[in-house]
Amino acid sequence: MTRRALEWTTVDRATLAEHLQAARIDRSQAVGATSLYHCRSAGGETVAIALPDGSGLIVGLTPPAAPRFERRKKPAGDGPLAAK
Repeated sequence: MTRRALEWTTVDRATLAEHLQAARIDRSQAVGATSLYHCRSAGGETVAIALPDGSGLIVGLTPPAAPRFERRKKPAGDGPLAAK
């Protein structure tokens, strides 16, 4: 299992609105003057938070890391440069 970390981005009201329009909102909840949105899009799941001051926060997971490439040692004498 690959570990993925959380990442967050502080955004202005217009960017938060664009994010909410582009995503499918699964759930939303207001907590005082703050609104939380659980979103899904082609990029994955995010939580968008609209703060009372007009700014916002988008929280998501970092993209999965590419699989590690490992070189395998070939047995001696194998390959195009081997002495014949």
